[in-house]
Amino acid sequence: MATTTVRIYVTHHEDKNLAGKVQELAKQRPDLFVPKQIESNKFFESTAFIDAEVNDESVAFVGHLTHSYKSKIAPYDFEDLVKKYEDSTDVIGLFPGVTFDMYEFAERVHPGFMQIWDRLMELLDFKHYKTLGTPTPFYSNYWIARRPLWNQYCKFAKQAIHHLTTDPLLQELCQKDSMYRGTIEGTVLSPTRLQQICGAPYYTFHPFVMERLAPLFFHAQKARVRVISAPTQESWNTYTAFQGASFVIDNKKKRVL
Repeated sequence: MATTTVRIYVTHHEDKNLAGKVQELAKQRPDLFVPKQIESNKFFESTAFIDAEVNDESVAFVGHLTHSYKSKIAPYDFEDLVKKYEDSTDVIGLFPGVTFDMYEFAERVHPGFMQIWDRLMELLDFKHYKTLGTPTPFYSNYWIARRPLWNQYCKFAKQAIHHLTTDPLLQELCQKDSMYRGTIEGTVLSPTRLQQICGAPYYTFHPFVMERLAPLFFHAQKARVRVISAPTQESWNTYTAFQGASFVIDNKKKRVL
């Protein structure tokens, strides 16, 4: 039986140490991992999807991770994972969602999120999203999809980033404090560094809007989505440490109740 070809882009920013780590990873599995350097920006790793379509028809599945993925998710063999589920699955989410509504959770932890989301959906001609039901949530832009779905999402993400950076209302709303107080990519960024990246001494809304686009997009495409819920304890602790979020955590099962 022919081997299913999987390509996973591993994103890192313009840091020599990070670049070296990702390059070393790619040397170990050049058939699987492809390093992708992006400039530091307020969308964080979400800009990795811009103009990232894969036209090589020999590639069946394409995925995205970041340089710190080993600290966030279980040590999967990604090719074995795809092989195990490819007959019944179109998209594999690699960082788990929560057990209640994706939008409700977003508004709880990032107050003001839904005003941004509804405006963006309007501009994307996606105002009907509420009629589609609730997507299966997964986060961190950690996922693998069939190549045609990957390519379609890359176009969708590019449109979204265009609107988020050009629409006056979205520019104003997204620049506000998202109230996120955890780490991104395993790093606690200082207010000074955040000012350099985000134009504000806090995390703006940009990355948190973008990471929720993939679950909605694939849901709208009626893709078969499977989320593999196995974050590391370190990342789970960060995930459940949002300030001001009122929800109950089941640490044993690693779920939000």
